[in-house]
Amino acid sequence: MAKEVARRSQASIPRNTISTEHTFLPVLYCTPTIQRRAFHVSTTDRTGTDWKTSNGRRDVFPKDSRHRRDRDKGYRHLRLDRDDEGGSGRPGKDERHNREPRRDLIDGGREERRRKYPEARPDRERKREFTPRIDHVPFEGMRDNQDASLDFEKSTVTPAERKTFQKLFDMRRIQSESKASGDDKQVDLDGILETAVDRIGPKDRAVAQFPPELQPMADAARDRRLAERENADLALERLKADAIQTQLNYVQTFLDASNTDLELWQNLTKHVLNRIAALDLDQPAPTPRALAASDAWRTLRHRFLKKTHHVNPAAAYPATDHQLSELALLTATTPPLLAHYHNIATRNFPGSTLPLNLLPTLRALGPSAFAFAASTAVYNAHMTLSYTLYGAHAVHGITETLAEMERGVYGFDEDTLALVLKVLKDAKRGRAGLWGPGLAVLWGGEGVGRAVREVVRWREVVENFRMEGALRKAREVDGVGEDGVGFV
Repeated sequence: MAKEVARRSQASIPRNTISTEHTFLPVLYCTPTIQRRAFHVSTTDRTGTDWKTSNGRRDVFPKDSRHRRDRDKGYRHLRLDRDDEGGSGRPGKDERHNREPRRDLIDGGREERRRKYPEARPDRERKREFTPRIDHVPFEGMRDNQDASLDFEKSTVTPAERKTFQKLFDMRRIQSESKASGDDKQVDLDGILETAVDRIGPKDRAVAQFPPELQPMADAARDRRLAERENADLALERLKADAIQTQLNYVQTFLDASNTDLELWQNLTKHVLNRIAALDLDQPAPTPRALAASDAWRTLRHRFLKKTHHVNPAAAYPATDHQLSELALLTATTPPLLAHYHNIATRNFPGSTLPLNLLPTLRALGPSAFAFAASTAVYNAHMTLSYTLYGAHAVHGITETLAEMERGVYGFDEDTLALVLKVLKDAKRGRAGLWGPGLAVLWGGEGVGRAVREVVRWREVVENFRMEGALRKAREVDGVGEDGVGFV
C-alpha cells in the first residue's frame, strides 16, 4: 500500500525531490483535516494545559497518543533530497498553488489506516467523547469537603468564637455517643428497679431512715396519718351526703304541700328549674330567662335565710359551701326531685298535663343542664303519663322518645320494658275488638299499626339491653371480666 501511495504522488511532486526508499504515508497525518479531528476527539479526559508544549504553543497531538508516535516515526524516515542546483527540493510557489488536491490519495490513506488499525478509529455510529476544554475543575481530587483545610485567615469567626463552637460540637458528640451506648443496653427488670429506687424522694425514704428501735413507732405514725386522711375523706363524703339529703328533704316538703297541679309546677320551677337556669351553663352571655331565674333564686334564698337562720342556723338554705359546689349539689339532687314531682303529679293530679312540659323545659335550659337533670326515670314517667292520657295516639311519640334515649345513652330499665309490653298487649286487645269497635278501628289504623310494629322492634332492643346489664352485674359479682378472664 505504501508503494501505491508513493507511485500516485509522483504526478504532483517531482520524482528527483523525493526518496523512494521510504514511505510517504506519515505525512498525511499532518493534514488540516486530521488535525481538527485529532484535536476535538479524544478517548481520555484532559484539561487545556495537557495539550501545550514546553514552548507554550499547542501541540496537535498529545505526547502519549498513537498519532504523535506515528508522526514522529514518519518524520525520522522521511528525507527530502536537494536538487543539483542547490534548491530546497520542494515544489515551486506557482506549482504548489495551482495543483489540484489528491483526494483519492487522502481517501486511500484513510481506508488503508482503517484496515490496518481497526481499533484506532471508532465507527461513525459510535458515540464520540468530547472533552471539555477547561483548565481548572473545582474541588478536583477531594474525597470529602471535611478533609479540605479551612482558610481561617479569611474567616470572620474570632478565635474565641471558634473555641466555643468546638466545645459545643464536642458536647453534642459526647451526648450522641452516650445515647447510642445507652440504647444498646438491654432493659431488664433489675435495671427498671434500680432506676425506680434511684428516683425515690426524701419523703419516701423518711421511714426507712429511722433506727431499728424506732421503726415500729414510725410505722404506727404512718398508719395513723393514713387513717386520719381516710377519716377526713369519709367525713367529707358524709358532709356532702348530709347536704344533699337536706336539700332533697327541703324541696320535697314544698312539693308535697302543693294543693294544685299549678302550685306543684310553680314550686318545682321556683326551687329546682330556676336554680338550674341561674347557672347559665350553655350561654356565652346571660339570657333574659337566665337573668330572671337567677334573680328569682336569689330572692328566694334571701327570704329563707332571713326567716330561718336566726331560729335554726343548721337549716340554712341551701347547705352549700366551699366543700360542695352548686353544680355538684344540683347534679345529685335534680333527678330525684324530678322523679318525685312526677310521682306526686300522677298520684294527686292524675288528669294534669303540666308534667308533660318537664322534658321540653329541660331541653330549653341547654344541653349541659339537660344532661345532669334528665334520667331514665324522668323519661319513663314522661312516656307513661303520655300513654295514660292519650292511649293509641301516644304510641308514635313513645317510639321517638325511646330513640332519643338511645341516642342520649340513657339506659332502659324494667319500667321501660313494662311500658313497652303494656303497649303491645293493649294493641292486641284493641285490634281484636275487646274494647269496642271504635278502639278496634283506632288500633287497626295505618299510622298506629306502623307505630306498633316499631314498638315490637324496640321490645327486642330493650330486652337485649337489660340482658347485657344483668350479665355485666353477674360478672362483677363473680369477679369475671367481659372477656371471661377473672379480675386479679
